[in-house]
Amino acid sequence: MSDSSNEWPPPSPQPSQPSSQPSTTYASFGWRFIAHIFDAIMLYVIEVPFSIVAAIVGGGLGDLINVIGLAIAVYMFCRWTGSQGGTPLRRTIGVLIIDETDGTYIGTRRAFTRWVVSIISGLALLIGYISMLWNPRKQTWHDRVAKTVVVKM
Repeated sequence: MSDSSNEWPPPSPQPSQPSSQPSTTYASFGWRFIAHIFDAIMLYVIEVPFSIVAAIVGGGLGDLINVIGLAIAVYMFCRWTGSQGGTPLRRTIGVLIIDETDGTYIGTRRAFTRWVVSIISGLALLIGYISMLWNPRKQTWHDRVAKTVVVKM
């Protein structure tokens, strides 16, 4: 007598997620922390050459060079975030910043708004960052203001 009639049927295939929709696995605190460090590295890579030149030049011109370097670094950060979901290093670990409703990239202006509010999140004793621990979609203050989520691909 064969036992094949008592076997469980194989699970039915689950419909695959459309390729245009990113994963809805929200990035954990740890992944976001690592991505934040990677973002800082990218900002320093852009800013440090300006700082070196500013230190050599000195004075008011040196200060102006520092401000220009910072502005370029912030612009590049917002541009990468808005058009590609994050800096090149952030993307290598698959932690992307996307729109909370349709999963698209958020654009440079929303990325800039998110960046400004992230500074406020940090200045408020990091409560804006820590608030993600009890948010179901793991959103920080700056995510909620910019209407974004951070996903792990």
